[in-house]
Amino acid sequence: MLTLFSFPPHLPQLQTRKCTRLCKALGGSVCNWNFALLHSDPREVDAITVAPLGPTTDLVLPPHLEHTHSVRFVSRLDVPTLRGWPLRRAEFVFSSAAVNLSRHSRDTVRNRLIQTNLYQFAFRSCLGNLSRQTNFNKSCCLLDVACGSLVPFGCNDFATKLQASGWLLLGLDIILPSTGGPAKEQYIRCGLGGIRDLPLRSGIVDFVVSISFLQWLLVAASTRCHSSLTQRPPIHAFISEMVRILRPVGGHGILQFYPTCPRDLDVVCEALAHASPGLRGCRIRVRPVPQRGQKIFVYFVR
Repeated sequence: MLTLFSFPPHLPQLQTRKCTRLCKALGGSVCNWNFALLHSDPREVDAITVAPLGPTTDLVLPPHLEHTHSVRFVSRLDVPTLRGWPLRRAEFVFSSAAVNLSRHSRDTVRNRLIQTNLYQFAFRSCLGNLSRQTNFNKSCCLLDVACGSLVPFGCNDFATKLQASGWLLLGLDIILPSTGGPAKEQYIRCGLGGIRDLPLRSGIVDFVVSISFLQWLLVAASTRCHSSLTQRPPIHAFISEMVRILRPVGGHGILQFYPTCPRDLDVVCEALAHASPGLRGCRIRVRPVPQRGQKIFVYFVR
């Protein structure tokens, strides 16, 4: 079940106005939300916080999120404060020419548990029981962009259950898992640093996910000079391709990344809105990994 909210262009003013908005669920029920009550105690660091993609964009929750978590709505989502100087992060340290190899050097065992938890939140908490969404006429396709070599699709029983239900699981990256025998998943080797087009037809993917990758493109966009008016920054080209390959009606996408500043999150959401003006979704701040910092997810649906 998707929950749809409509926010007017003067959304920031809602923080000081005591007004009630109508929240219409697709099932037909109507709930009244008082925005004066949406800002609960800031000490609730483990609460899931949700905000619209943009000031004029309909807010749509992931179909399973309200079934698994208590959701707190805000008009503006703050980006978690970075610990230490941001230039120490891997995407800043390595040169853009080595972006693919340096990114995969972070695919170490110590990060495997973190990545698995991020996938688990995206698949289980947000999208729910996907295995029941397969129908008899067609199998669904789940695409993992920048899947990496150690934990594609989260490396848990979730992927196995999807495959047993007839799903096609497709991974896309420059460095892929080594498969000694027949692979349950299918992979396409593709460099994502200077991407122009994903090697997939338009509208063939039902669900797309990208975990811990967009920050590399955001750094490239901030350090690279685009002299040509027709040349789009890497992040805009990537987002446009993610939207293009999604099913035109009902295609879902979840992006998780590490923004350096609030502007990074705005850039991603603005690129989504530009790629498809009718796109809906939300920004999510959550702590999916115990005793770790809060993470940023972006959910969108066509």
